[in-house]
Amino acid sequence: MAQLRGASRNQPPPAPAAKKAVPIPPSDPAERIKARTEGLAGIAQLAMFGSLIKGNMADVGAISMYAPKLCEESAILAEKNENFGRTLDFIAMAGPYTALLTAAVPFVLQIAANHKRLDPALAAHFGVLSPEVLAARARKELAEMELRAKLEQQAAEAELARITEEFMRGQADAQERQQQAAAV
Repeated sequence: MAQLRGASRNQPPPAPAAKKAVPIPPSDPAERIKARTEGLAGIAQLAMFGSLIKGNMADVGAISMYAPKLCEESAILAEKNENFGRTLDFIAMAGPYTALLTAAVPFVLQIAANHKRLDPALAAHFGVLSPEVLAARARKELAEMELRAKLEQQAAEAELARITEEFMRGQADAQERQQQAAAV
C-alpha cells in the first residue's frame, strides 16, 4: 500500500485544509436587502457596544439614531451595485461570529450592570435591566417553578394513592374470589 507523503504507518494522513465558508445571500432581492440590513445592524450594534464601553454616549446616540437608515440604504444600494453588494455581503454576512458577538452584547452589558460596572440606564437600548428588576424576575420565576413542582408532586401523590387503592381493592377482590372458590 502506498504511503502518503508526511504520514507514517501509525498516523492517519493529514486532513484536507478546511474551506472558508462563504455565506450565500438569498436569491430574492427583498430577502437579500433584509439580510444585508440585519447583518449591518449587527455590526452597528457592536459599534454601539464599543462606544458604550468607552463612555462615548454621543456616539451611542448617533449610532442608535442614524445606523438603522444607513444600514437599510446601504443594502438597497448594494442591489444596484454588484461590487458594493459583494463587499457588503462580506461585511454584513460575516457568518456566525458576528451573530454570536451581537447576541453576547446584551448579556455582557447585563453582567456589567449587575456588578455595578455600568449604569443600566445607559444600556437600556440593549435591553439591560437594573439588577433589582432582574433579581425580582428571577425570584418570581423560581417561585413559579417551585409552585409547579409542588402541584406536580401533589398530583403524582394523588395518582399514586388512587392506583394503590385500586390495587388493594383488586387484591381484596381476588382474595375474596379465591375464598369463595375454595368454599365451593
